[in-house]
Amino acid sequence: MPFQEHRDEVNSVAFSPDGNYIVSGSSDSTVRVWCTTDGKEVMDSPFEGHTDWVRSVEFSPDGRSIVSGSDDGTIRIWDAPEKKAISTTSEKGKADRRKSL
Repeated sequence: MPFQEHRDEVNSVAFSPDGNYIVSGSSDSTVRVWCTTDGKEVMDSPFEGHTDWVRSVEFSPDGRSIVSGSDDGTIRIWDAPEKKAISTTSEKGKADRRKSL
């Protein structure tokens, strides 16, 4: 069953451009990637780095990057194959939450 690895509610999902994957963001502060054919998580562990609910996720047009927005006030750009944040933007004080990308 997709999304069962999240420890809290799922707030956002998006399909990869090729339709083979789904990215999800959760109130457990993680981002996870799932296979659309079998519903299993693609990677052993989640993308971690946010410190509050992940409210919005999206794949880049080429599918190699994932963008996530969180209630911690950050937007992170992830290298999807490496599961590493390649960029983080924070504007604490200007906008507390990132609900849409």
